[in-house]
Amino acid sequence: MDFTFTSDQQLVRDSARTLFAKECPTSLVRAHMEDPRAAQALWKHLREWTALSGGPLVDLCIFREESGAVLAPGPFFATTALFAPLFKALEHPLLERMAAGEVTGTVGVAGKSGEWVVNPDPVKTFVPEAERVDHVALILPGPAVVLRGPPPARTVETVDTIRRLAEVEVG
Repeated sequence: MDFTFTSDQQLVRDSARTLFAKECPTSLVRAHMEDPRAAQALWKHLREWTALSGGPLVDLCIFREESGAVLAPGPFFATTALFAPLFKALEHPLLERMAAGEVTGTVGVAGKSGEWVVNPDPVKTFVPEAERVDHVALILPGPAVVLRGPPPARTVETVDTIRRLAEVEVG
């Protein structure tokens, strides 16, 4: 089996490296730790890449690897790796707007135990970027998905001050 990147995959990697080198310096990451709004300028660039969520998974993984190398903050991961696959499976019309970079989202599954398993708990914990996205999809027994606009969320303190996690009430 050949694991060599194709020329298109090399282009994705090189483009991502160039973007992150220019738009996500360490100073931005540090500023985001104090004020999440510091990453808004980065998001304007990353929204052009949200369509990767609808293509080959390897392309998204290559891009995510490069974003992880610079600790890129913001809703890109939650939108492309959590929200988009769920909405693709549901064939939800919001997926097109997400792929165009117009909408952000995240998914809440974990209950009070902290495990990412479907549960009836009225509060979902460890919801990535809940305070920064347009929509939160909450997974409930049934299975059922409840879509909420930006709900009130309580930040969960973690050792990683770059990744914003929150508790969200199902409502």
